[in-house]
Amino acid sequence: MKEFWTSLSSGKQKSLLVTLVALVIITVSLIIFVLQTRYSELPVNVESQQIGLISSLEEQGIEYKLGASGELLVNEQALAKSHMLLEQQKQSQFPSQGLELFDNADYSMTTHAQAVTMQRALQGELERTLGAMPFITYARVHLTFSEKKLFADNADLSKASVTVFPEQNTQLSAVQIQGIQNLVASSVKDLQVENVLIFGPNGELISNSTTSDEQTTRLDDFKSQQESALEQKIEKLLSLYLEPEQYAVSSSIVIDRQDIVAVKKELLTVEDGKGHVIKEKRNVSTQNAEAGSQSNQGLSHEEVQYAHGSRTEELKSHAGAVKQVSVAVALNAEISDEQVQSLTGLIKAAIGFDQSRGDKVQVSNFPPIAKLSSEATALKPVTAIVAEPVVNSVEATEPSSEKVSSYMMVLWIVVALLVVACLFFALRSKKPKLTQQEQEALLLEINDWIKKPEEKHAH
Repeated sequence: MKEFWTSLSSGKQKSLLVTLVALVIITVSLIIFVLQTRYSELPVNVESQQIGLISSLEEQGIEYKLGASGELLVNEQALAKSHMLLEQQKQSQFPSQGLELFDNADYSMTTHAQAVTMQRALQGELERTLGAMPFITYARVHLTFSEKKLFADNADLSKASVTVFPEQNTQLSAVQIQGIQNLVASSVKDLQVENVLIFGPNGELISNSTTSDEQTTRLDDFKSQQESALEQKIEKLLSLYLEPEQYAVSSSIVIDRQDIVAVKKELLTVEDGKGHVIKEKRNVSTQNAEAGSQSNQGLSHEEVQYAHGSRTEELKSHAGAVKQVSVAVALNAEISDEQVQSLTGLIKAAIGFDQSRGDKVQVSNFPPIAKLSSEATALKPVTAIVAEPVVNSVEATEPSSEKVSSYMMVLWIVVALLVVACLFFALRSKKPKLTQQEQEALLLEINDWIKKPEEKHAH
């Protein structure tokens, strides 16, 4: 090894030292990069929940640290286990008891105690169901059951109030609020959707925030969908007989935008218009005339009591009901009036025409418009339409930590290969240059070798 080092020139010795130092630095950097601990943020909404989660992480021996903004960072290798501990922490922080309250029920409890236990169990089951939704951290449910009184005609309806604590930076949409209302209403007897109130984490009422502008928008969307469906039906029917350019269809629907509740009461009678006889009383009395009268006068009194049945109907009309349908069809084809009448009948049958609600269907046929002559067409200026190039915009996405790690590993490997290649070319053995004496001796040997054949040829 010493002989090899002494045989190298000073430049090669320096190159070898630089290469060895670079290899050591690269090797140490790769080892540090591979063995270093990477952390990922664990989303925690409540500070008290974060304190309990830190205790669980310490018990499980999971590495963690707190960021500059107070976020909780855990080791990437234990990220899945940390999420499980987070879910357990959520459930332990907001415990809810469900139907397991009846596991060790006392059969000697009163009816009132059973009703209260059932109420607590149902509230707990609903809280668990709502808390299992990904956009809700926790929910509190309070129920009031309907009570039927002995001498009351109408029982009090059930009511519910739900307080929802959504995930961090999450706002419940109108569809999600409506879904929660329907879930709670379908789980409780005699509970209607409008009697379920949803509150936000700050106590604000959010269940009725969608009854003005959003309801109007929803009704307008429903109206447009119904009109489009009618037009598609009519166009499909006309396409069997006419070309697409020979007809145009337009429809308009009038919808009811208010919820209407009407109560109708009427008496039930028999065929003669009277009720059933339940009591009949008849009194007949006779009075004797005075002396000298020729006849007696009799008085009678009749009393009949009837019973009538009654019928009560409650009619509910929700917003969105169709009140009137109007359809206009313009034709541009050579067809007879009889064919127009036939098409009108088909269109009425397709849209469910109802004369009682004032539906209208108007089909008019116009003669075909004469086409322009070829000369007029030739003189008509032609407008060139230049299609603009469509540029597909590709949003630059920030690479994930896994991709960055892969890129860094490949980069270090490439750098190491380059350094090894440089070392190989630097240390490649080359023949040393001849000294001045060795060059002169070599020239003499070459001259002797050339002269020997000439002397042999001379002899």
